[in-house]
Amino acid sequence: MAAAIVKNDGKTVASFFADDATWILADASTGHGKAEIEKGLMTLSPKLDSVTNLTHTIDKLIVASDSEAVAFTTIKATAWKKGKKTGEAVINPFADAWKKGPDGTWRITYEVNAQGTAKKP
Repeated sequence: MAAAIVKNDGKTVASFFADDATWILADASTGHGKAEIEKGLMTLSPKLDSVTNLTHTIDKLIVASDSEAVAFTTIKATAWKKGKKTGEAVINPFADAWKKGPDGTWRITYEVNAQGTAKKP
């Protein structure tokens, strides 16, 4: 999904979510369902020229059953905003609730993000 976000590919990002999923962005804006999730990504991306140095780490995975799990993940990257000459280090810890659908595909049912600017050492 991170690669699709970087490419501003809202349709692919939305495909990771269940039809009735909830996606809460770091600014507390919330999308319910795939159409709103795709639209939410489109409101973020016009502010960026690119994203580099992207790392995606699953910090903890909790398997609740054969059809439900929770993942705590951290994305770190450098965000290059339009009109800026330097990139900004960003860290985005987030949590996802996953559910396996009737077709056997795992999709996100709920995601909450806590993105912010990484503190300088």
